[in-house]
Amino acid sequence: MKLKSINTVNRMTLQFLVGFLLVFCSLQSLAVESTQFRKLNVGLLGQIVIPAYRHLFQSAVALNQQAIKSCKQPDDANFKNLRDRFSSYVNNWMAIEFFRNGPSKYLFRQNRIQYWPDKHNVVSRQLRSLLIDQNASLLDHSKFTQLSVGVQGVTALELLIYGKKALELFTNINIASQFRCQFIQAISYNQQVISQGLINDWIRQDNGYRNVLLNENNRLQVSKDIGIDILRLLYGEIEVIKTLKIIRPLDISIEKAKPRRAELWRSGLSTKNIRQNLQTVRLFFDPASPIYNFYNLENSVVNQTELNQSIAVKIDQLIELSQQQLAQLSLPINEAVSDERNRPILLSLVNTLEHLANQIKQYTNDVYQSPLGFNSFDGD
Repeated sequence: MKLKSINTVNRMTLQFLVGFLLVFCSLQSLAVESTQFRKLNVGLLGQIVIPAYRHLFQSAVALNQQAIKSCKQPDDANFKNLRDRFSSYVNNWMAIEFFRNGPSKYLFRQNRIQYWPDKHNVVSRQLRSLLIDQNASLLDHSKFTQLSVGVQGVTALELLIYGKKALELFTNINIASQFRCQFIQAISYNQQVISQGLINDWIRQDNGYRNVLLNENNRLQVSKDIGIDILRLLYGEIEVIKTLKIIRPLDISIEKAKPRRAELWRSGLSTKNIRQNLQTVRLFFDPASPIYNFYNLENSVVNQTELNQSIAVKIDQLIELSQQQLAQLSLPINEAVSDERNRPILLSLVNTLEHLANQIKQYTNDVYQSPLGFNSFDGD
C-alpha cells in the first residue's frame, strides 16, 4: 500500500509538472507572438504608412507652389511644370490610397482628394458651371471646402490642366483664364491643407492615430486586429485595381469597351497609378525589404514545414508578374481596352490580380488564423 501511495503521488506530481510546463510554454508562445505582432505593427505604420503621408504632404506643397508660380507667369514651360507636379502628387496619393481608414475618412478626405469613379460625370458638370459663373468669392478656402467634394481634388484639377484646349485656356490673358488659374490654386491649396491634416492626425503626440493604435496594442488580440485590418485594406486595394481600374473600362467585349472609365485617362496616368498601387502593396510582403513586414511575421509564427511555400513569397511573385504584365502594354489603359493586342494583356492581368487577392485571404487565414471579416476600427 505504501509503495502504491508513493507511485500515485509521483504520477500526480508528474501530471502537475506536465500541465505546468504546457501552460508555461503556451504563455511563452503567446508572449513571442505578441512581440512579433507588435513589431510588425510598429514597422508597417512607422516605415510605410506614415512616410507615405509625409511624401503626400510634401508633394502637395510643391504642387501648390508651382500653381502659384505658373499663374503668375502662365507660359508653356510653367504649364508643363504644373502638369509634372500634378503627376508627382497623384503618384504619392496612389502610394497611400489603400489606407481608407482613420484620418482619411474624417471630413471626407478620401473623396476630397480624388472623387472617382465619377459614374455620372458630376465633376465635369459642376466644374463647368463654376467656371461659367466665375464667382471668385467661392475660391476663398473657407468657402471652397463647402463646395462639392468632386471639384476639390485631382479629378477636377486634371480637367483643368488636361482637358480640351487646356494650354490655350491657361495661357490666354483674359478674365476667364485668370479665374481658371485661381481655381487651380484653390484646388492645390486645398490638397495641401488636406494632406497636412492627414499627417498631423497620424503623428500627433497626444492622440495621433498611430499612438491610438499602438497604445491599445497591449493584448495579443488587439495586436492581431491591427494586422488583419491592414490586410483587409490591401485586399480591398487589389479589388479596386481589378474591378474599377481595369474591368470597368474593359467592359464585356472590345466593342463595348469604355475608355473614359479608366482612372485619370486624360492625363494618361492610369497605368502609372496601378504600378504605384502594386508597388505599395509589395512593400508589405517583400522578402528582401529591410522593414519587418508580413513576410517576416509569417516566418516567425507559422511552421514553414506545414507550407509548400511562403504565402508572402507567392504574393510578392504575383505582384512582380502583375508589374511585368503592365510593362507589356504599349498603350495607356484607356486605349488598351479597345486594342486587339493590348486587351488580352489586361485580361491576363485581371486573372493575376484575382490570384493575388486570394493569396492575401489565404495569408490571413493561415498566419492570423482568421478570415477577412468586418473592419474592427471603423465599425463597418
